[in-house]
Formats: sequence, structure tokens, C-alpha cells
Amino acid sequence: MYIKMIVCDLDGTLLRTDKSVSKYTLDMLNKCRAMGVKFAIATARNRLEAAPCIDILEPDVLIFQGGALAIIDDETVYSKNLDTPDAIEILEGLLKKEGVLRITSGGEVYSETKFAGRYPDKLHNISALFSAPLEDFGRNLHNIGIIQYRDENLVRFAHRDATKWRAVQACAAYMGIETANIVAFGDDAIDVDMIENCGIGVAMGNAIDAVKAVTDHVCDTNDRDGVAKWLEQNLILEE
Repeated sequence: MYIKMIVCDLDGTLLRTDKSVSKYTLDMLNKCRAMGVKFAIATARNRLEAAPCIDILEPDVLIFQGGALAIIDDETVYSKNLDTPDAIEILEGLLKKEGVLRITSGGEVYSETKFAGRYPDKLHNISALFSAPLEDFGRNLHNIGIIQYRDENLVRFAHRDATKWRAVQACAAYMGIETANIVAFGDDAIDVDMIENCGIGVAMGNAIDAVKAVTDHVCDTNDRDGVAKWLEQNLILEE
């Protein structure tokens, strides 16, 4: 097994439920990096929301907003915004739709008053929290990818190419790493394409069935340091 880069989702994967990172996990990541393996985070969070984790983890590669933005050494290597007409149509539709509890984008909360006459530009994605599961809203927009997260009726609207897998591909090409030499860890719907297409995809023990279905590798849960255990058993001990 020849791994050159580790890619980890944060919430539900590298982070415990209380949002902490164990010393054991940090130790295993540092041992892997001492072996020359690059470390990337790939999160649905924006940069501000991910900042506390970045300070602790010090990753080599930063993938934000579900793959809509990727940064290496302060250089943007991948960015895929919503087309402005699509963003406007989604926002206007959500603001009129019953059962929408909250609309956010880039940490900003949208309301009819705030959006009135103010058209967004360069939005990476739009998230909406619904009071009931989403049915068919937005599915007529061909350039839009729609992902519904587990555990709550939270839905992400983004450009169809704003995915973690696309961002990982761009980062790998920038760093001269084959995607066959990447191991990726995740737990939720937004991780499926990355888990399925990287050289090795590892589903967390607490992952949804859709993630587990695309890989033969399942590690322990996030609360039991599943990522760290897998790395120790499959990278560090093998070395």
C-alpha cells in the first residue's frame, strides 16, 4: 500500500461528536506526515468555521464548502461557484417556499429583507434547513448538485462540479500525486464521490449506508478514533 496523501472529512469523521481531536489522532497524523505523507481536510465548513480545526491540525491541503474551494499554501487551486442566475433562482425560490427554517451561504444568513434588491455574486453554495425532507425543489436546474445531509433536513445546493472528489483531483494534480495513492475518510452523503473514487476510500463506522456501500473498507467510529486506528494499522505499522 503506497499512500502519498490522506484526505479527511471533519465532522463525524476526524472530529469526535464533541468536536474535539484526540491526542492519539494528532500523534498518528504527525507520524504519517513524518513519513512524507501529505494531509488534507475536506469539509463542508467554510474557512472561518474550519479555522479552529486548521489551527490544531495544520493540514497541507484545505478543501472547504464541500469541494467548492481548495487552497494549498495560500493559493487557490480549485474554485467552483454557483452561476449567478442559478444562485438567484435558488435564493428567490427558497425565500418563497414554505417549511424553510434557515437559508445560509458562506456564513451569511439570508432573509427576504436582506436579499431584496441585493443579488449575490460568487457564492460557493447555499444551504437550507427545512422543517420536513426536501422533495423536488431545484432539481430542474441542470448545473446544480443537491445533497441532503443525514440527521436533519439540511440541504446543500452547489454547482454540480463543486464536489470533494473534483477538489481532491485538482489538489492531487497540483501536487503531482496520483489519486490512486490517496486514502480518503468520510461519513456522510457529501463524501460518497471522494470515498468511491480515491485509491482507497474508508467509511467511518458511524457512516451512512450510502458511504459504506461504495467501499470495502470500514474503520471504527469517529468517537473511537477510527481514522487514527486505521492509519496506525495500515500505514504506520506496515512501514
